[in-house]
Amino acid sequence: MQNKQNKIVTPELLKKIRKKIGLTQKEAGESVNTSMRVWQRYEAPTSATSSARIPETTAELFCLKHGLPYPPVQNAKLSKLITVLGGSGSGCSLLAMDLAILLMQDDYDVLILTDEYQASGIYSNKSIDENLPFPKVKNLKGIESRAIDGPFAEISEVIKGNETSLNDIVPLYDFCIMDVNDEIAKRELAKRSPDLILTPVLMRDHTARLLKGIEKTFTILSESLPADTKSIYKICMLGVKQPYSDNFEQSYLNGESVEDCEASINWCTKDQEAKLMKLKSVCGNNILDSFTSAAYQGYVTKTQSEKGYSIVHKHPNSFAVFELNSIKNEILKILRVKA
Repeated sequence: MQNKQNKIVTPELLKKIRKKIGLTQKEAGESVNTSMRVWQRYEAPTSATSSARIPETTAELFCLKHGLPYPPVQNAKLSKLITVLGGSGSGCSLLAMDLAILLMQDDYDVLILTDEYQASGIYSNKSIDENLPFPKVKNLKGIESRAIDGPFAEISEVIKGNETSLNDIVPLYDFCIMDVNDEIAKRELAKRSPDLILTPVLMRDHTARLLKGIEKTFTILSESLPADTKSIYKICMLGVKQPYSDNFEQSYLNGESVEDCEASINWCTKDQEAKLMKLKSVCGNNILDSFTSAAYQGYVTKTQSEKGYSIVHKHPNSFAVFELNSIKNEILKILRVKA
């Protein structure tokens, strides 16, 4: 069967889509089993002698592999819904907030879906007060938004809550990150299955508490999601004991003293290996390869819990942000946004 010439995907649109999902021309070509040189011809202006329209089946395969609709449209959003859900005190809100800010820094259009009790919503006001960029926030409880001034007002707009369906909201953004209480989670999960469900676990917690939080999440998902859901479920370990998290160098701390981060050294208990084995027996392969160390927990203690800022704002070059970026990149691969 002849591979039909694509009259829908222009070179300009193809280039825009590739850049949107963060691929090089080499990576884009490899994802559809072709060379970088051939891909460059697909993106070349039609006036160029080297220009070649991407075949329809190749364009469709490219969209399929990277989670995009076909045919693609101008200004199309990735429309990915990520739900961060876990036990009380497991770090859901802070992880949701930090990941949202990192995605926003990568030029993705990001919305945080929250309620009035979650820190991700509360901290948005504190960041805006300091003129720090923060993703848009929608309160799913229908609370009125406050007026916003300053240079980041447009970026950090807080959207007035209403009864709009997630099916109407999610297509307007590249990423919607939902951080809500259990009752709202049950209600919203029944309406739309997330692309990814992320459960953070604090490795410093006692094994019984750690497993109880996971069991609680499983119960919510089983009661809310349809039987044929295609949602991907992953565990994200926070505060993993690592040698480097016990031996902070001054360069890692960006000016903070070692004494200020002493709390991070003792976050994890000595039975971490046993906990990890237990986690694997319960969750199988649903554990992210990436994780944060005790370094992240130390920074959380000093910069977020007290001041309400994201660590991405206060210590952008720290080890902890490097760890968070690793988690973000793994999530993008899982969602087929990046190769």
